[in-house]
Amino acid sequence: MRAHPASLDVQQQACGALSSLAANADNRVKIAGLGGIEAVLAAMRAHPASQPIAGLGGIEAVLAAMRAHLASLDVQQHACGALGSLAINDDNRVKIAGLGGIEAVLAAMRAHPASQPVQQLACGALGSLAINADNEVKIAGLGGIEAVLAAMQAHPASQPVQQQACRALTSLAINADNRVKIAGLGGIEAVLAAMRAHPASQPVQQHACGALTCLAINSQSRVKIAGLGGIEAVLAAMQAHPFSQPVQEQACGALGSLAVNDDNEVKIAGLGGIEAVLAAMRKHCRSEKLLVEAISLLARFDSNIISKVQFFPICLSLMYFFCLAEPADRVSCERSCLRCHEQLQAEYHHTREGQDCSRSAAMTLSIIVAC
Repeated sequence: MRAHPASLDVQQQACGALSSLAANADNRVKIAGLGGIEAVLAAMRAHPASQPIAGLGGIEAVLAAMRAHLASLDVQQHACGALGSLAINDDNRVKIAGLGGIEAVLAAMRAHPASQPVQQLACGALGSLAINADNEVKIAGLGGIEAVLAAMQAHPASQPVQQQACRALTSLAINADNRVKIAGLGGIEAVLAAMRAHPASQPVQQHACGALTCLAINSQSRVKIAGLGGIEAVLAAMQAHPFSQPVQEQACGALGSLAVNDDNEVKIAGLGGIEAVLAAMRKHCRSEKLLVEAISLLARFDSNIISKVQFFPICLSLMYFFCLAEPADRVSCERSCLRCHEQLQAEYHHTREGQDCSRSAAMTLSIIVAC
């Protein structure tokens, strides 16, 4: 295993052999003493996408190492990293949780609160595990939200910790009860603090905006986020990272969630949010996700603003060029265009400005369909 770390076949066969040998208690002791656990961890780090390695006792080996060496920073760090990589796979997420992996990750966080690498990789593992709905509930029930927020509080200057913690909160906040709990435990303040402490970090801004998007689904949190300067923070992220598609996508999503509140809608417009969203649409016209998020947000504003910025013709024109540039995406693009047009007709057909804009949009749409 040490001689051929890049060979997936060698690593798979070796992990299989160790798995068979480890059925004997004495062998388990000897394998551990000879560095077998470290070898399995190295194989998993080198080949994180390998299902055979995971299936040949790799997950069990990682968890056994974590339980046997709780005091070892090195073991806990690498084990959390391995679990985070493995948890990208749906089946592995279920298996890790079923074997006590969530408990093991949280134990590592509590045993090594001062270790930035452990906190970073543990938050990353929780973020991946929480993609599964059952895991999301289990993590929260075992104190995972508190552990993530403790990591953010203990390491405010660590960009990797803040990034992975915001990502974990995003995954956890998909659950309605978790959203309330995160907000009640100071999660909104923690996310905004991360954004202000790391304005130049695209990953922090991206995942923080993602967390705000989910948290703002709750009506009380929408008000709280705006009151704490969340709208300004999202717009600052858009201004600081205009060419980062992930940041712009998540920021548009966050503004969309916040704009459900009427006062927030007014505030977003007053702070230049419409202009920021239109700028994002122009720079990232090939991102269907961004365009849909942006359209959903802009459609909330009244007809006077629509008349001023004429966003639907702009948007549909951008989609038209997107269709020409990416023929393979024509179907999804056309679907988005139809959705935009239907939304426009439903919300603004009663105004003169809306009717004019609708006719312009319909003309653009007809060109797209004809082509």
